[in-house]
Amino acid sequence: MKITKYRDLIVWQKADLTFLMIYKDSLRFPRNKVASSITDQVIKSVSSISANIAEGYAKGGNKEFARYLKIARGSLAESDNWIHKIHQLDWITNERTEDYYNLFEEINKMINSLIFKLNNS
Repeated sequence: MKITKYRDLIVWQKADLTFLMIYKDSLRFPRNKVASSITDQVIKSVSSISANIAEGYAKGGNKEFARYLKIARGSLAESDNWIHKIHQLDWITNERTEDYYNLFEEINKMINSLIFKLNNS
């Protein structure tokens, strides 16, 4: 399949799926000031993953796209951190946490592979 827009990128699709999963899970998180702050942080960090992939793709040029992919990778690490904290607070199950960790690992590998290809083409 030829990639003509950022939505064609599998890595963007997986990042977008992760956002949707976290958003839906967040609807069941506690409702208080601290929980709201944590929820805001995880939503912002996970939404940044797909947003930076999209923005980097749209900027055009390998160097610029690779730069935005590195930013997306940072947001991915931040999201992983927040999922760890949310799991420690027992807001998500062990199984769901593993689902996120597996998705994060997959996305990270895809980002790293894309960066390598962009830097070597």
